[in-house]
Amino acid sequence: MNLAKRVKVGTEAGMLGGAGVVLLFFVQDALHLQPLATPAALSANFFGPANVPMEFPAFAGAVQMAMTGGSILAYTVLHFLAFSLLGIGASFVLGNRGWLAMILGGSLFGATACSAAFFGSAALMGSVMPLESIAPASIVITNAFAGALMGFALEVDAVVSDEEVAAVA
Repeated sequence: MNLAKRVKVGTEAGMLGGAGVVLLFFVQDALHLQPLATPAALSANFFGPANVPMEFPAFAGAVQMAMTGGSILAYTVLHFLAFSLLGIGASFVLGNRGWLAMILGGSLFGATACSAAFFGSAALMGSVMPLESIAPASIVITNAFAGALMGFALEVDAVVSDEEVAAVA
């Protein structure tokens, strides 16, 4: 597979993995009746809390909500960018080894590389706040799921590419 195709396929796989993380945390927050609690906590950790000056107390709630929403949106963009890069890395690391190996290898990749990226970025930010609001085991398990999705996506692309080559020949 050439470099451009590997980057394209890896980006798509990473986006799927990132979407899996978003979906799992969305469901978890919905079950706890706290919609968007996880992205709000993570974005507050990354960008700092959305504090509103008390100069306009009548609008403080609306301003607070807009600032939090903007922070969540910016964090979401960074989340998908990071997972795109991780998906590209996965496309190089996992290769093409068959369904079971790709899903298991993807899970291992997610649990290690994706979790290392998350905890490493938290350490660079100098914060342990994500560990206070989200259990580390939950992060690792969710990233293992994301990695499995990336492995699945990479294997689907390999199978489809093989079928296209066979159809042309």
